[in-house]
Amino acid sequence: MLLLIVFNSCGSSSKTPKTLPDWVSDPSSSFSDRQYLMAVGSGDTYNEARSDAMLSLAQIFKASIDGTQNLYSDVLEVSKTNEDFTSKQTIRLINEIEIGTNEELQNAEVLTSDTGKDGVYYVLAGFNRSETADLYQSELSNNYERIDRNKLELEKTRDQFYKLRFLKENLLLVRINKRLSSMLEIIQPGSGTSALSQEVLIETRNAFNLHQQTMPVQINGLTEYENIHNALADAFLTEGFYLGTQNAVLLVDANYTAEETDINRNDADFVRWELHIQISRPDTDQTYTAFSVFGREGALNIQNAYQRASKAAVEQIEGKFRQYFSSEFLSNN
Repeated sequence: MLLLIVFNSCGSSSKTPKTLPDWVSDPSSSFSDRQYLMAVGSGDTYNEARSDAMLSLAQIFKASIDGTQNLYSDVLEVSKTNEDFTSKQTIRLINEIEIGTNEELQNAEVLTSDTGKDGVYYVLAGFNRSETADLYQSELSNNYERIDRNKLELEKTRDQFYKLRFLKENLLLVRINKRLSSMLEIIQPGSGTSALSQEVLIETRNAFNLHQQTMPVQINGLTEYENIHNALADAFLTEGFYLGTQNAVLLVDANYTAEETDINRNDADFVRWELHIQISRPDTDQTYTAFSVFGREGALNIQNAYQRASKAAVEQIEGKFRQYFSSEFLSNN
């Protein structure tokens, strides 16, 4: 009986639940907070836990930084036609807070891992603060150098459109540096880059706004379609122009038509629509390739079909027209 008791007690001790290391609840117990920015992840597999840890690191940025709307997509769009606009490293860094679970954060590493009593995997991931700060500082410096080169180009030319191109570039670059500085401040508090990035942002935005006042655009047409007209006006405002009729640098002739069409359907009414936009530059007598789109929209009644048609035209302006304008017009000046 004594042997049986000893045997059972030994068996019980071998099945004692495994205690997780302290770093699962307190990463700083194993690694220095001063050296690393850290986050813990968990999952049914090691890879899931690692991905969760990386996502948690990204969430540190996301929770602390006011998101610059569409910054990442804007940078990608400009980089398609201007490959040396900024480095691929910078593009990766500004995308850190949008990272998904299947991606890896730049310069992040797995510091340690363990498995719980229930088979759950735990991973501690982190940035080496000093090494990562150097990476951010380098990208900030490169972008500021690009801004300075663009300023030299601005001083050399009198062409308003050429100036607009470089002012738009600089405005995007300072938005990038504002985000990089905010991220760097999280990695290395007290880095001192945020004040400079804010100062340059204000300076560049003022220069852009001042130049915008010299770039009036006259839009002709669309008087009966306020929503389409407003979408087109917003597109030009975004690109650095303003609406005006005196000494317009661009003349825009826009025409939208929509009419009921019969496609032999008894359950819905359909409207076929077309939108044509022609842009010309009075000072050079240059006319650009027309932007033309068309489509067909249906609804339970003809009134709703017309509404859907005009909404579809607005969506084309907000999407494809901006791409057309940048490639067909701005990149040629």
